Amino acid sequence: MTCYVQNCTVTFSFFAENDAAAAAGRRHARRQLFSHDQFIAIARHGICTEYAPWRFHAIVLRVRGRQEAQQRQQATAAETGLATGAATAATTTTTTTTTTALLFRSGRVVLTGVRGSHLELWREIRRAAYRVRRRVQMALQAGDMLDVAGTLGIYRLTTRNLVSTVRLPHRVAIEQVYDTLRRCRMRIAPEDADRVAGFVAVRRCCLDLCTFPALRCTLLMASPAGEEQEVADEVPNTQQQQQQQLYRSVTCLVFTSGRVIVTGVRHIPQLLQALRNITSMLTHYVR
Repeated sequence: MTCYVQNCTVTFSFFAENDAAAAAGRRHARRQLFSHDQFIAIARHGICTEYAPWRFHAIVLRVRGRQEAQQRQQATAAETGLATGAATAATTTTTTTTTTALLFRSGRVVLTGVRGSHLELWREIRRAAYRVRRRVQMALQAGDMLDVAGTLGIYRLTTRNLVSTVRLPHRVAIEQVYDTLRRCRMRIAPEDADRVAGFVAVRRCCLDLCTFPALRCTLLMASPAGEEQEVADEVPNTQQQQQQQLYRSVTCLVFTSGRVIVTGVRHIPQLLQALRNITSMLTHYVR
């Protein structure tokens, strides 16, 4: 299964000392920061930067680039002259993308707007992070702060949120889906809940067509098989934390037209499993 990630939010740090302190769990450790002059130099000499400290205490940095997307177009049998089947032609199109980065004085960067196929998403994330670091280094070099520009790196690069969409070939009866999910929400424990196409329980379900034309629901699903080792390595302190790591919450927006927006996941295996589960569940509710 191939999915296209519409938006990805990641975080990373420019300083290695802050990364070591965060990995060790030392909250009150002394951390390296950008000085006031360095921060002002980044805002003044940076390309496509915005800094309004009376409104928000971070520098907004926008990076525009070109991204090649390969699209597959199906040609009908009449167009290709084939009696049966359809030929698939691959065409490459170039699109302009804008990635937005929020740079804080602590060296922490929140990067959003990265998109691409799930097979090439991590490469696009690293490319966008390197571009942001290069822009900051160029701004510091323009402000005669070469010693700081050479120490910047990319540490603790972590995905925080993935957003993807799927288009179903049929219309969806969201009223019937809402009734089914509301009955599943009445269950007390996730172990006793009726498993609806891989989902364990329903945390939240809301349908009000007068205010929003979609079904909003937060579903609880079991962690994919690839994350069992990651959960075991984290070694949670309490049994409640271990229970929370075994289940992942996924937020879905289901429209009547058959368009589904999935968000709230942090890893590609979670996203693929959520798309498979929600697609198989909605096939039983054709309008």
